[in-house]
Amino acid sequence: MQEEIIVEGKSVEEAIEQGLSQLGLSREQVEVEVLEDAKSGLFGLMAKAAKVRLRPLEGGVGRAVRVAREILQHMGLEAEVEGMMEAGQVKINITGAGGILIGRRGETLSAFQYLLNRICNQDSERWDRIAVDVERYRARREEKMVEMAERLYRKVLDTGKAVTVKNLSAHDRRIVHMTLKDRGSVETHSHGTGRLRKLVVAPRGGKRPEHREKNAGGASDRVRTFTKRFESPFA
Repeated sequence: MQEEIIVEGKSVEEAIEQGLSQLGLSREQVEVEVLEDAKSGLFGLMAKAAKVRLRPLEGGVGRAVRVAREILQHMGLEAEVEGMMEAGQVKINITGAGGILIGRRGETLSAFQYLLNRICNQDSERWDRIAVDVERYRARREEKMVEMAERLYRKVLDTGKAVTVKNLSAHDRRIVHMTLKDRGSVETHSHGTGRLRKLVVAPRGGKRPEHREKNAGGASDRVRTFTKRFESPFA
């Protein structure tokens, strides 16, 4: 694994900028050592370039970016890798790998993230949680899952019956759990194992929650009843 790089430039600052671009890191994420200052030479002849060594700070963002690039290289994929610290965790965003790295329902991406976490934290005293996204796939998916959670919530209120959802990944189920965890009228849980594991959204305590809705004409309240099982639209 490459721990550092040596870069040359017309000036020290230019060399540093080139190195940061290669690493995909910010100035705060590396240690800079100036090996040689630039020299202009007589009449512009025999000019000597500046040379610097950039060493990514161990742990955190710098290490995660380097390891992610190495894994991608072994996979034969060319992609841009950027990293940042946000909300107490390392966030890695990969651009250029597309569907190959995402996989079916994000399974390949989840495996990549797991591997990256294991490698980066194996010799560390503190475990840094690393979240990986590919071209905002997880961000877009999370938005869709939050919308679906809201639909499930409304459906349980309307029917007073539990709704079962299949074909969701562990990451998707967690989003629904977190979205609805503070809703006093419903509760969520999962059952089953492996690929057969399902998400259930049910009235809290097994009681039908009170939910009354007026129609557009202002007539008497009505309660809609759905009998068809809800399945994930993202299967």
